[in-house]
Amino acid sequence: MPALRTVGQIGTTAPKEVTQVGDFSNAAPALTVGIDLSDRFTSFCVLDQQGEILEEGRVRTTPEAFLRRFSSEDRSRVVMEVGTHSPWASRLMSELGPRPATSTSGSC
Repeated sequence: MPALRTVGQIGTTAPKEVTQVGDFSNAAPALTVGIDLSDRFTSFCVLDQQGEILEEGRVRTTPEAFLRRFSSEDRSRVVMEVGTHSPWASRLMSELGPRPATSTSGSC
């Protein structure tokens, strides 16, 4: 799948490479889940289609904690930063159901 580029800049950082994972050909998911992975805890934010924040929270950065928190979510677009934990987290989120995932690289 070809890499996409974001448009513009955030602060002083250059545009980030975006890798698309999943099938975006169907109707847009009802929710977008932003995931900020860290070694011990992961912060997340759930947005509706209008970009309104529905929920913000934090879970331990473990497969078990991700399963407990995200297995009940409806079809969602998932956005996470590429890093140490993103390979297993991306696979796990994809296995939970038909949810497209997007990963960005670089620092904010």
